[in-house]
Amino acid sequence: MSKQQEEIIKILKSISENNKVLTEPAKVQSVNEDKHSCVVTIDGYDIEDVRLGAVIDNNENISFIVPVIGSWVLVSYVLGSETDAYVSAFSEVEKIKTKANSLNAEITDIILTGVDSFVINNGDNAGLVKVIGLTDKLNNIESDINDLKNALNSWVAIPNDGGAALKAASASWAARQLTQTNKADIENDKIKH
Repeated sequence: MSKQQEEIIKILKSISENNKVLTEPAKVQSVNEDKHSCVVTIDGYDIEDVRLGAVIDNNENISFIVPVIGSWVLVSYVLGSETDAYVSAFSEVEKIKTKANSLNAEITDIILTGVDSFVINNGDNAGLVKVIGLTDKLNNIESDINDLKNALNSWVAIPNDGGAALKAASASWAARQLTQTNKADIENDKIKH
């Protein structure tokens, strides 16, 4: 660090001591998600137990940001304390964690490619299912199977006809073909998961 940088830091510390506010850039060395804290380096010194949010208590309902190890953050001190510190800004975020009652969320990747699309978990499973389109397709198959059952139930075996009665009973069913399902019929390509 240059002499000029040291002088600037000294002046900033002096100003912040008078106003009970101090914020410094720091490099993240490690993160302890269970304790909602991290170790950062400021001016070559490791500062331990830096909170990942301004208010971190033992309450089960909590939200905090996990910085990328090696990234830069701004560390602020509570009421000018040199030991009660928290991360107030992040240059890179690894994930966001939230616990609220029965909700337990960990957000790592959200890719918004436009107003009309949304990707969850890299989109490897393609688009979400259109429930109405899929239900219509399933209902068509179920109706077709029910029609076959009705044809078989109404059939009366006639001895020595070689199956002609069965063929006649199922003729109307066999003549109707099902439409092949296209992916576009049941996929919402605007939301991928």
